[in-house]
Amino acid sequence: MIRAGVLGSPISHSLSPLIHTLAFDLLAIEGDYRAFEVVPADLEDFLSAHIEMTGFSVTMPLKEKAAELAAEKSVVVQQTDSANTLIRKGDHWSAENTDVSGFSFLFERLGIPEDKSKVAIVGAGATARSAIYAAKLRGATTTIFRRSNHRDESIYTVDRDSLILDWNELDKPHTFDVVINTTPVGSLGNVRPALDTELVIDSIYHPWPTEFASLIIPKRTFIAGEYLLAAQALQQISLFTHQSFDAGVMFETLLTALSQALHR
Repeated sequence: MIRAGVLGSPISHSLSPLIHTLAFDLLAIEGDYRAFEVVPADLEDFLSAHIEMTGFSVTMPLKEKAAELAAEKSVVVQQTDSANTLIRKGDHWSAENTDVSGFSFLFERLGIPEDKSKVAIVGAGATARSAIYAAKLRGATTTIFRRSNHRDESIYTVDRDSLILDWNELDKPHTFDVVINTTPVGSLGNVRPALDTELVIDSIYHPWPTEFASLIIPKRTFIAGEYLLAAQALQQISLFTHQSFDAGVMFETLLTALSQALHR
């Protein structure tokens, strides 16, 4: 039996239990998936107390701490310093970052051209670095809008060619093929984005609409956070279950369930 869950804080709003339980049912696998409220300071003790678990999905604010604590890390985790998945392997935890495969899945599905796209990423945290990595894999050029410079080196570790701009540059006209928002509600402050783009991907699905969405939706094609939640879950499901499945069909099934739960 698979025993898994999602870790984060706050976590009561999480819809990960919904989609992973649905995936277990679709794959005819016996499994239990729950939400656990965990803060960074408690993560190490929590993991030590739950060695019987198959694995965990990891969300804010634990992605960097999970990457730090894991004994085994994928290349993607090492590059992004972010882990959104922990898998129990014998006496240790192995870390993976499926946000990257999730963004890559969406880029392909949305028809974002390879090798010539201009991608803007709002924010510089763990999810932002995953978006940078996925954009780099697609051959895109990336521009990062961040509030302070303390994460600049971690951005350059992912992509040395990224252009990093100050937060107030969001107010100025810049043109991109895609804009990805990774900032939570309340992050924009007095800034009012003036970015020119046809497509916006938001990594947040609750609460909705996000501040960023409220400002951009009337003018743009907008992909809400449940798309990324479903897309990044595909690799997690494979890691938890060791089962193969049609990713496109699974994605659409999970997305439909999420849309119904969110009353979209």
